[in-house]
Amino acid sequence: LVIRAVAGLDTSGVHAQRRIGGPGRAGYDPDMLLTLLIWAWAQGVRSSRVIERMCLRDVAFRIICAGNEPDHVTIARFRAQTAGACEGLFAQVL
Repeated sequence: LVIRAVAGLDTSGVHAQRRIGGPGRAGYDPDMLLTLLIWAWAQGVRSSRVIERMCLRDVAFRIICAGNEPDHVTIARFRAQTAGACEGLFAQVL
């Protein structure tokens, strides 16, 4: 349900803040990270470290990540970098 709700949103503001190119491996899909945060916060989970653990243990979190689990640093950075863009999107999902 949350995955479908995020798919229907205009997430271009989140995508615009995504780093493209540079060294290292490919980044995570911003829509997946947004969905992950919305689901985690709806479950009362706020800690990036706990969200990381849930991506390995909880079926719903694993479905959202589709086997591509972000670490806590990635989750925390995404939250910090997209705070402004995410605020309106969170309200739309609710």
